[in-house]
Order: sequence, then C-alpha cells, then structure tokens
Amino acid sequence: MKVFVLLMCTAFLITGCGTTVKAVPARERRVVLVEQHRHRHKKPRKVVVVVGTKIKERPARSVVIYYKDAPYLYADGVYYKSVDKDYEVIKPQIGMVVPELPREGVTKMKIKDEVLYAYDNVLYKKIPTSNGVQFEVQGFINE
Repeated sequence: MKVFVLLMCTAFLITGCGTTVKAVPARERRVVLVEQHRHRHKKPRKVVVVVGTKIKERPARSVVIYYKDAPYLYADGVYYKSVDKDYEVIKPQIGMVVPELPREGVTKMKIKDEVLYAYDNVLYKKIPTSNGVQFEVQGFINE
C-alpha cells in the first residue's frame, strides 16, 4: 500500500505540476524573452513574447532608438514600435543601432575576419559613435 501511495504521489508530481506551453508566434516565428515588472517592489519575472505581440505599458528599462528618422524602443534585445497606444514587438532592421546588448545569451563569433555578436539569431557589430561604443544590426542567422 505504501508503494502504491508513493507511486501515485510521484505520478501526480510529474504530471500534475508540469505544464507545457506552446507559443504560436504572430509573425516570423521568432520568440524572445523580456523582463516584465508587475509591481515596483517585486522582482521582475521572465515572460515569453513573440514578434507581433502588443503590450500596453512601455517595456521596463527601454530606450528610444531612431532608424530612418522613426522612433523605436529597445530593451534587452527586443525591439518595439509604437502602434496607437500600444507597443508592438518587431523584428529589427539591418542598420538599427542599439546602445548595449543583453547581459546574458550573447555569443561572440568571427565571420570573414570580422568580430560579430549574436543574440536571438540577430548579428551585431561593435561600432564607435559619439555616444561611445554601440552595436549595429548586421544581419540574421538561419534566414
């Protein structure tokens, strides 16, 4: 009887507590991670967003970047454009320049004698600017 109860508890823990979530992207099949702040006094949590996702609040720690004279928001490797009163997650354009890359998940690589940085299938090149070293989108991996 004890073995049966133990097996039932183990089965419940394995199947009852785990949930599989499949993200279906709105566009481009690109999944990215961002931090979302629910309350100022609580620790931020990671959530999954996809290209095409719209959010109501400005992303935490986002900065305004300009590309072809249009403003965009950038936060931790994720790009947004303002649509009405929302912010929509977009795929970056080649030539966009951002002040920094995310702290984790960036891979340094050498392609054709050029040092590039990859994050979430986007390739970046370090460039000097009047605001210090920044990163320019050079292309994409697996496209």
